[in-house]
Amino acid sequence: MMRAAKDIPTYVPEIQRFAISAIEQYNIEQVLINFVSNKSFVFSVLGLIIQGFTSLFIYISFLQSGVLEFVKVLKAKEQVGAARIYYLTLEVVDSGRRKIYEAKIWVQPWMNVNMTEVLEFKLAHDFCQDDLLVDNM
Repeated sequence: MMRAAKDIPTYVPEIQRFAISAIEQYNIEQVLINFVSNKSFVFSVLGLIIQGFTSLFIYISFLQSGVLEFVKVLKAKEQVGAARIYYLTLEVVDSGRRKIYEAKIWVQPWMNVNMTEVLEFKLAHDFCQDDLLVDNM
């Protein structure tokens, strides 16, 4: 039986690690989606990579486009049952704009099994372009 989710401190290293892990998984999925969906770009990049390192820079730039950068955990809740479920509210930077994402993370840390899975990762709030632009940190 799952208990109600309770608030927990956002500064705990384990919570920070879960947040960063969720963002990294999202970034990898986005790169794969972009990579697979743009076949003509893939073939042209592969051809250029064979020609030299300049094209490798283009390839790396392509992979890094749309990458979310972790800023901080705004809110964290923990629900305990057969496993733990963490509900995290995260502040991230996407192309220079601050955004709020929500992550739902399932963790089973006992029985010599440390399984962690991101169940959900979704945009919760996208500030208007004029609202909060991020300065170079």
